[in-house]
Amino acid sequence: MFTPAFLSPAGAEFMRLAFAVAVSAFVLLEYLRIARVWPLGEDLQDFLTKFTDERDSGPVILTHLYLLVGIALPLWLTSSMQSIGIGDATASFVGVRYGVHKWGASTKYVIDS
Repeated sequence: MFTPAFLSPAGAEFMRLAFAVAVSAFVLLEYLRIARVWPLGEDLQDFLTKFTDERDSGPVILTHLYLLVGIALPLWLTSSMQSIGIGDATASFVGVRYGVHKWGASTKYVIDS
């Protein structure tokens, strides 16, 4: 999906800008949803609650932001998307090797070292 952007000389810079605009838009929309700003607030609330589960049970829905920032951060920090693949492989190895444990009473997991 990202390969065509990297084939052009300015592709990486364009992707960095596109991710920054997308993260800014997501933060703005989340603010509008939380503050129930007319005319979008209620519609955003109704739309996003269809896709939430117990992990997004608080007032702020962060799953979509986590996903976008997780993809954008390696590109912001380096000029290559290869770090995503390396990070995924490393996370898999660490998870299998050391196991996972629940973080308190939540459904989140933490690696116990």
